[in-house]
Amino acid sequence: MAKGKFEAVMPASLVSHDSEAPTPFDDMNKKLEPVLPPVASPETDQALTIGDKSGKLESDSAPLDGETEPPGWREKGKPEAPPDSQSQSVTVEEGRRKAEVRPIPLGSSSPPLGFFNGTSRLYVSYKCPYAQRPWIVRNYKGLRDTIRLVALDLQDRPSWFKDIHPPNKVPALEHNNQVIGESLDLVKYIDAHFDGPPLLPDDPSKREYAEELISYSNTYTKTILGSFASKGNPEDDAGPSLDFVETSLSKYDDGPFFLGQFSMVDIVYITITALADLVLGDVKKYDITTGRPRLAKWIEELEKMQAYVDTKPVPQEMLDLIKKKFLGK
Repeated sequence: MAKGKFEAVMPASLVSHDSEAPTPFDDMNKKLEPVLPPVASPETDQALTIGDKSGKLESDSAPLDGETEPPGWREKGKPEAPPDSQSQSVTVEEGRRKAEVRPIPLGSSSPPLGFFNGTSRLYVSYKCPYAQRPWIVRNYKGLRDTIRLVALDLQDRPSWFKDIHPPNKVPALEHNNQVIGESLDLVKYIDAHFDGPPLLPDDPSKREYAEELISYSNTYTKTILGSFASKGNPEDDAGPSLDFVETSLSKYDDGPFFLGQFSMVDIVYITITALADLVLGDVKKYDITTGRPRLAKWIEELEKMQAYVDTKPVPQEMLDLIKKKFLGK
C-alpha cells in the first residue's frame, strides 16, 4: 500500500534547478526539471560538456559478438530467477531466458540496411546508459524477435544513420516507416505500441507517481554525472540524489521496486544508478548502498533480471570512457 504522497518522499535538501547542459552521452538535450540538487562546482559544469570533437560518446573499442554473459557492475555470479510472488509473476519467466548474443557494432564502412521495409530496429551503443533504457524494455516485453538490435560505433558511425535520423544520436527506433529518438520517449513508445507485459500498473495513483518520478529523471541524471568530476565529497555531491531514490523506493511496500512491482520507472533509473555504483565505487571508493538498504535490495533484484543484465556494458570499458570524459585520464 502507499505510504504517503510523492512530495513527502522528497529530501529536504533538494533545491530548484532549471538549466540545460550537454553530456558525453547522446540523449541529454532535454530541459531538466526542477527538483534534484544542482551541480555545485565549476568542475561539474565543465564535466557535463566534455566530449569528443563531435560532442558524442566514444566508440566501442571492442565488438561484443559472442558474449553470452555480459559482466555486471557487481560480480554476483549468473542471474537467478526472482522469487515467485504476485508482484514478480512476469519477471520469473523472463529472468530465466537465455542471454542474448550482441551484434557487432556497425561503423562507417558498414553498408546501409534495408530501411523502412517493415523491420523494426532499435539503434544503440553498448556504452550509452540512455540506449540501455529502451533496450531493457525490448527485452522485458519479449520483443527480441520483433525489434532487431542494431549497435553503432559512435566514434565511427555510419553516414547513412544521419540520413534516416538527422539528430544522429542513439537510442533511436525505426518503426512504422519512421525513426524516433529520446530514451524516455522510446520507453513509453515501445510499451504502448508493442505486445508484452505492460510496464505501468492499472492503479491510477501508481501511474501518477510513475510520471512524477520519470519527469525528475533528467535532473537526477545530471546530478549523478556531475558528481563523477566534482572534487568534493561524493556524499555531498551524489548523496541527496541517492537518498531521493532510497526514500522513493519506500512509498509502496508490495515489492522492492518503485511502484512495488517492476515498471518503466525502474528501467529509467537503474542505468544511471548502476553507472554511479560503478564509477563512484572505483574512482572515489564510495559505496552508494551504504546506509541505503532499499537501494541495495533494488539493485540486487534487478541483477536477477536477464532483460537488464543483457544490456549492461563491460565495466572496465565504461570506466575507461568515464575517466577520459570526466576526469581527463
